[in-house]
Amino acid sequence: MRIRITPHPLSGEIRVISSKSATHRELICAALSQRKSKVACTAISDDIHATIECLEALGAKINDADGYISVQPIDRSNMPVRPKMNTGASGTTLRFMVPIISALGCGAEIHMEEGLSHRPMQPLLNTLSEHGGSYRWAEQTVLIVNPGPGLTGGEFVIPGDQTSQFISGLMFALPLISYREDEPYITVLGTFESRGYVEMTRSVLARAGIDMGISARAHGCLQIRFQSEERFRRYDVPERLETEGDWSNAAFWIVASILSGGETIRVEGLSEESKQGDACIERMAREVSSPARGDARIVDIRNIPDLMPVLAVLASCNRCETLFTGGSRLRIKETDRLKTTSAMLENFGIDVEATEENLKVKALGKRLKGNCTIDSFHDHRIAMSAAIGAIAADGPVIVENAEAVAKSYPNFWEDYAALGGQIEFI
Repeated sequence: MRIRITPHPLSGEIRVISSKSATHRELICAALSQRKSKVACTAISDDIHATIECLEALGAKINDADGYISVQPIDRSNMPVRPKMNTGASGTTLRFMVPIISALGCGAEIHMEEGLSHRPMQPLLNTLSEHGGSYRWAEQTVLIVNPGPGLTGGEFVIPGDQTSQFISGLMFALPLISYREDEPYITVLGTFESRGYVEMTRSVLARAGIDMGISARAHGCLQIRFQSEERFRRYDVPERLETEGDWSNAAFWIVASILSGGETIRVEGLSEESKQGDACIERMAREVSSPARGDARIVDIRNIPDLMPVLAVLASCNRCETLFTGGSRLRIKETDRLKTTSAMLENFGIDVEATEENLKVKALGKRLKGNCTIDSFHDHRIAMSAAIGAIAADGPVIVENAEAVAKSYPNFWEDYAALGGQIEFI
């Protein structure tokens, strides 16, 4: 899909869609619970659909209507053996489901898109293997989780500097582990990046009746353990789960409002108490758009890597140099986002320089160059960031592979147009 955008400021009111990160987690808790429940969800993205498909393959019955997804839990007394499922391009789905399937012991044949098969997975498989999990790659895009008796208890060791999804996946699995002596717990080694997403998992689990705590230990590691008696460690969600708005997707409208003249868009449905890592976007946007002290500003994106592309667009409209640091994990997203963000900005006429983990944006305070074509490289955040950049361009901008937005925000183009964006499908 190709979309031509004619530069035009955006304005109006928008209700942000349900948080993709929270919806993944709430659907999983609902499917592992003891009762039927409903999860609020205003938009089912490709990633959420992948999680639904995997839970259905395990026996859950899931339907959506009127802004809610109804979930009939998995019957753990009658589990299918090695069911086929497809995680698509959703790293969240893959990294959450593998520990759960391993703990349940049913096994699975997991298919995925090629791009996902290149993203890190081995550290998670290694620690699960130490507790009885068994895995093999049937081919590059098919992971076999072998059926077995389930996982054993004790210490699950995982690095904290690759993806917080490893940690969250293990947290979902821990309540499913049967043990007699060794209580299961998680040790996080090294730098604990994107901790906000683990805190979100912890919060969703608490609403599902499972209380986990995070405490510091010697040598810089952290441990995650149950905080309540064993009899309270089972999934028990309420009949209805209300899902907060998505700060990650709201980021595009917050930046669009700044580029449209400031406070032109009112974003509804966000929680100021959110545990989402990207809930800092308003503060970060102010930091990036404010005058720099000296010739350059430094922005650490270590814990908010998903915000970098749209913040880089905002930085491109300033009169100073901006250095985004701590972006090594951007190399292993849907695309190498240091490379694809650089390509996007270069098409906008911006001088950029990417290193192994940093991105330097050298802006001159001019309008972005229009009459250009920007390839999203099938990356949803690049497609949406390019659309926001088009607001500040001096001519039309064509976005290629614009359908990539469906991964996280299927109604993005409709909402863009509703706010006054001038788009044409070509």
